[in-house]
Amino acid sequence: MLNISFDFDESTHQVSNLQVIKVQSEPIIEGPFDLKVLDGKLQLTSDAVKKLGAATKDRIAINYWYAGPNNAYPIISKADVFDGVEGNQLTKSKTLSFRGEQRETLLKYGSVFSFEEWRDKTGKVKENVFKLIPVKEDDSLSEEKIVAIEEAAVTNMTPKEIEDDAEWLMEL
Repeated sequence: MLNISFDFDESTHQVSNLQVIKVQSEPIIEGPFDLKVLDGKLQLTSDAVKKLGAATKDRIAINYWYAGPNNAYPIISKADVFDGVEGNQLTKSKTLSFRGEQRETLLKYGSVFSFEEWRDKTGKVKENVFKLIPVKEDDSLSEEKIVAIEEAAVTNMTPKEIEDDAEWLMEL
């Protein structure tokens, strides 16, 4: 993106002091989610970054809150909120490096998440700290359905046969 500034003299209609400055704009990432686990990294939406009050190069961390036996869930915030946690640096493309054990642990809870306000044990809402709520991805064309449709095409099924099997396909 370019930022252009100049002075304009209305009486002489002359332009002077013309300056063109290249300004880097951050990409806008949108989706029906706030955070998505990718291969080796996490992708945050622009809205999620704004909710966290974060900027490029801030460190973001995911921690786990234990609300009782067998009742833990992930929470996310800037790393300085969690004592002793370093976190991962937010890039311009709104991603965080997230590999190995930390990635595998988060995948146990889901791969796509939305943010929900997080309350501590006293019931107080913590600013810029969010509970990660798993979001079910659209599986309308799951692998099983794609295979079944391809097999139907290979076997030269008639439209009537496909319609008869449509109920079976929808159950996949």
